[in-house]
Amino acid sequence: GSRSWPSEAALTRNAAGRAPALPAAKPPLAMRPRPFAVLAAVLAVASSHSAAAPEVAAPIVRRRPPHASLLRQRQRWNMTTAREESRTEWGIVLRRYQMVDLELSRLLIEVAGAGADVAPPSADDLEAKIAKLSVNLKAARKDADVSDDTFGTMETDRRLDAEDKAVLYKAHMEQRQAAGALDSLGLAAAEAAENFVRNLRARGQAKQQQQQQVRQQGARARVATAAARTSAPQAAPQSGGKRVPSVAAADLGALRRAVSAFHVRRAAVDEATRMAAAQASA
Repeated sequence: GSRSWPSEAALTRNAAGRAPALPAAKPPLAMRPRPFAVLAAVLAVASSHSAAAPEVAAPIVRRRPPHASLLRQRQRWNMTTAREESRTEWGIVLRRYQMVDLELSRLLIEVAGAGADVAPPSADDLEAKIAKLSVNLKAARKDADVSDDTFGTMETDRRLDAEDKAVLYKAHMEQRQAAGALDSLGLAAAEAAENFVRNLRARGQAKQQQQQQVRQQGARARVATAAARTSAPQAAPQSGGKRVPSVAAADLGALRRAVSAFHVRRAAVDEATRMAAAQASA
């Protein structure tokens, strides 16, 4: 726009003797900042800073896998779901004891053919089988404890009446007693197997000492024969004692009895479980 300049009279009438300030002149149109240009400059500076800044990785969110157990989902029970869960968890415990029975049977088959003239299986191999059945025994006890915890939630569920809880309690106590019996018999069988392997190692060491004595006696006999070639024929060197058997009959008999007791009991528990399932479904 146009500027208005003060008159000469106004300049002379200034009391301070100074000329009044002239109105500020507007800059030329080419020098005025444009809104779009300012916005573009701000965006350019922001993009340059973001490119120079190090990238920060997004945090990894780990989601928990869904729990298959009804207990961990805090299931509210009715008679149908309670029976199904009890049957499922008891089946898991029985499968553990079936694996124990299988390992005991394999171990007994390997040592049954060993005798005075038959080399026994390696003690290291037998110890590996004993360790495996011990792991299954421990896992069976842990699974039985899980079943106890599940039954505890059924006892406190208000949706189950007193009659339903009494039926579930009876079935659970029968399962718990059967699991306790199998656990005791399994531990006894594992102990018999450990004693067998321990005595097997001891007999192996005694046999090595006996063989060393025989070799020494043979060496002495050969020296005596060389010194008296014209004398009568020398008698054959004695073995130095009774031959040590590789496997003792007592150890093998104890192992047979322990394995048989576990097998018979497990078969009876399986049959009782099948009969109970048939009665429940009838």
